[in-house]
Amino acid sequence: MRHHFRVVAVLAVAAIAYAILIQALHWMSQPSDFAWHGGVVFIFGLVLMVSILIREIWRRLENQRAYVDKWNGQLPSVQSGQGMGLLMQLPKQE
Repeated sequence: MRHHFRVVAVLAVAAIAYAILIQALHWMSQPSDFAWHGGVVFIFGLVLMVSILIREIWRRLENQRAYVDKWNGQLPSVQSGQGMGLLMQLPKQE
């Protein structure tokens, strides 16, 4: 399941990047030098942002996998006392 989410996230970023790249190439085909330079800068920014986004997606998913692997399966439990208060027992470290 996690692998499928990674693939979908990377494909979504790639599809958005492709659409932006097409727009940048359209700008570069305009007759002015300003549009050409703007398109080149836009493409470099796109390459930078795509690499950062994909790295961030992978890092967050790896952190989430580490949290799931670390979890011992025990849910927090609450005990009611003699009075009005409740006492939450924390899991014990092994």
